[in-house]
Amino acid sequence: GRDDSGAVAMRRRQDLPPEAFVPYDEAVAMLERGDRSVLALSYGWLTALHPDPHGTTLAAVRRYIEADASDTGLFWDFASLPQKGLNGEDKTEEEKAMFGRGLKVMGNFYASITGTSVIQQRSIDLPPGATTGFGPGEYNPTPYEGEGGRGWCIFEQGVSMTVLAHLTAAERQQAEKGKALPERFRRAQASRAKVYDIAGDAPVARECSLPPRDVLDEARRAIEKARFTGKADDVMVQQMLAEFEWIVGSTFEQALEDHATSGATLPPSARSTVAGTSRGEASRPSSEV
Repeated sequence: GRDDSGAVAMRRRQDLPPEAFVPYDEAVAMLERGDRSVLALSYGWLTALHPDPHGTTLAAVRRYIEADASDTGLFWDFASLPQKGLNGEDKTEEEKAMFGRGLKVMGNFYASITGTSVIQQRSIDLPPGATTGFGPGEYNPTPYEGEGGRGWCIFEQGVSMTVLAHLTAAERQQAEKGKALPERFRRAQASRAKVYDIAGDAPVARECSLPPRDVLDEARRAIEKARFTGKADDVMVQQMLAEFEWIVGSTFEQALEDHATSGATLPPSARSTVAGTSRGEASRPSSEV
């Protein structure tokens, strides 16, 4: 679609053609091969019914894909999960069920150690003269991160940066012992960084030298003071964060002990909900869960 100025904007999942999506088997294979060929977009919704009505985030995604990720799939919530209509029309019962299944496992896309790379658009770019608020036609001015920031964004950043902190610490610890990371981790690290900031003219691979516990604790504190627009989302996110802490910590501990466990992709319970990820072409950056 396009806005009034002609800028290209992403369409919601229901309005995308079938060829925009990677088939189920191929999507699962992309996750399981552990080379971060699936991207997970983290960004803030600008309005209640369309997250990027003027195509600012889409333009950033396309710049990144054209520069570094032409053969990838992309998880973008608006294009991946069923959404309300642009005039507020409700989802069908089938669409609501699909949305609920996806929401329960969505965090795995950001927390995967080797299956995904997270691309962040942390800028909240409101148009000049925009009416701010949280109702129809209003623009949400809530910052991406920090105290009073967006709860889902803080969660996505918190889990992905905690994974990055674990990888950084593991690389350092293994080097001190004269050893390398498990092969699966090395392959992912060589393929693509875990987290990129794509807001600027060129993507920047993020770094993290803090201990993983500090990164996770900071995310937990921020989520306690974050803003959520969805009912009960704060409870769900805090529960997801607690589950993530146990799973990722255990995965790294076991993998470094025997170089056999990867913890790289979605767990079996989540994999069954994957219906495909879209091909990461600049003209078709979308996916479905």
